[in-house]
Amino acid sequence: ILGLVTKKMKPARREKLEGDITGGIDQFYSTFRHFAGKEGRIGLFLGLLFSLAFWTCEYSIASVIMMGMGYEPHILLSIIFQLIIAVILMIPLTPGSTGIAELCYAGFYSLILPSSVIGLFVVLLRAILYYSNLVIGFIASFIIVKREAKNATVTLGDEN
Repeated sequence: ILGLVTKKMKPARREKLEGDITGGIDQFYSTFRHFAGKEGRIGLFLGLLFSLAFWTCEYSIASVIMMGMGYEPHILLSIIFQLIIAVILMIPLTPGSTGIAELCYAGFYSLILPSSVIGLFVVLLRAILYYSNLVIGFIASFIIVKREAKNATVTLGDEN
């Protein structure tokens, strides 16, 4: 395949490109061996385990809200809904995907919840899954910026 792409290139440029590609492949295999080696396997396993725990907790929130509202939790259906919604949210349908998530949640969960509680359910779900992350992220960013600003030295250039 590389031969088709580099057919019209100058030999020096082709050799440089081949060297860059070979170097990238070697670096990939070296890094992969590091993670898949004896000392890296435990980290890889723990990363997989914690990721699985995170996503399990993330996708169980809708079922917990349903139970809190007095309805039967449809765990498998809820996970399927959220996976489909996650894929839909990756498509840039509107600027900033404004309202798309809420509309998707309302549409999918209206199949298993009465229409009288859909609004409350969507507000609670978005408040927990999305807006709380914004608030916590803002607070964490503010603390980090404040700490870094306190430790930073500002030079204003030549003050003649």
